[in-house]
Amino acid sequence: SAAGITIEAGVTYEISWFATDEAGFAASDYLTIYLSTDEGVSWTTVEANLENSTGNSGSYTWAIPDVNSSECYISVEAVNVRGLFGNDISDNVFRIIGLMPVVYVSPSGSDQYPDGDGSYDKPYKTIQKGLYRVVSGGEIIALPGTFTLEASEYADIGTGPSMVIWPNKQDITLKISPAATEPVTIDAQGLGRIFIIQYPVNITIEGI
Repeated sequence: SAAGITIEAGVTYEISWFATDEAGFAASDYLTIYLSTDEGVSWTTVEANLENSTGNSGSYTWAIPDVNSSECYISVEAVNVRGLFGNDISDNVFRIIGLMPVVYVSPSGSDQYPDGDGSYDKPYKTIQKGLYRVVSGGEIIALPGTFTLEASEYADIGTGPSMVIWPNKQDITLKISPAATEPVTIDAQGLGRIFIIQYPVNITIEGI
């Protein structure tokens, strides 16, 4: 990872590696990814039974867990056909910032940290990012303006496109800011739907 990188719980991050061995690997299931949040003192398994996807390299889309730590490392460990292990640890320590009880979103915000961090002063741009970053039981507060769909950003899980996929989180409230003097509008722009709700969750939408 790049020095000083900060990643946000609730979203995904691509872990990539290059793994080779003179003795060779089994046909599959020879790589394991670990996470440390205490500078390598202890490790938890992120995913096991992985393998290179192209030649000697591979990648894994990591769903970042809800932890708060500035002492994080990733380790990728491989075992060869002789049962010998080797590993490589991320070059630099990185930070994970956890989910938030209250997240602000605005059409003029940004989904890219640190320009957007979900605070009132630096809101995220999309409701989808707000849903990724809020805890179960939390609130997404929408600031005034019109939320529109940018090209190729719609979600489609095989049931047709929509602007937002509602996550498997209970009791989230999406509401207009109490201080708003202008309306909040979500423009589906001809997609036919705004939300896809796949899970049996309780949700509340107020004033939008």
